[in-house]
Amino acid sequence: MSFLKVDQVVAGYGAHDEILKKVDMVVEPGEIVSILGPNGAGKSTLLKTVAGLVAPRSGTVEFVGADIAGLRPRDVSRRGIVFVPQEHNIFASLSIEENLEIASYLDKAEYRTRLAQVYARMPELADRRRLTAGALSGGQRQSLAMAMALMVGPRLMLLDEPTAGLSPAAAEKLFALVRAIRDDGVTIAMVEQNALRSLMVSDRAYILVDGRNARSGSAQELINDAEIRQIFLGEK
Repeated sequence: MSFLKVDQVVAGYGAHDEILKKVDMVVEPGEIVSILGPNGAGKSTLLKTVAGLVAPRSGTVEFVGADIAGLRPRDVSRRGIVFVPQEHNIFASLSIEENLEIASYLDKAEYRTRLAQVYARMPELADRRRLTAGALSGGQRQSLAMAMALMVGPRLMLLDEPTAGLSPAAAEKLFALVRAIRDDGVTIAMVEQNALRSLMVSDRAYILVDGRNARSGSAQELINDAEIRQIFLGEK
């Protein structure tokens, strides 16, 4: 039994809009799995389907052996899966700590414990806890969004382009945070445009093209593949 198993999933946003075309994906406990590919390949749609934001038309999505395809996002979250979107992922007018308090709505009894854990992992947020979230830098906002996800006590975190628009230095800090969260026991599936850097922090990866599986394998195998480096990593 796989931790997360997506099998032959077809999904889209409209009656005749087919974005995912029989996509497969497996994520095992303790892994970081990258989902790569060109724009419009269906990467974010795949994460949203797992998160319950998009209902599959066919195929199955199983989490720890249970069918979760078509469940409401709240019910998916209750099972331990949390989705961090690329944008609009914090409440800019509220303080950092107010954002974290709102994020704990599923299990308020654990609020204080998880708040302490988040601040221990991300002391820069603890130092700014009273600061309005809208005043944070791009990298700090993404850190806060991931901290909010941790307030749910997730087993699986789905990250949609966490380093988009960040400076190289800020992106490096985010990738380090991703590894640290995995080391703390949270499995991660991540969509990223920075393919090479994403592979460098991942265990395995799936490459989608036009809504279909194109390649998959260990991160190191894909990094070492000359064709992959040329087509997807921009090398000649």
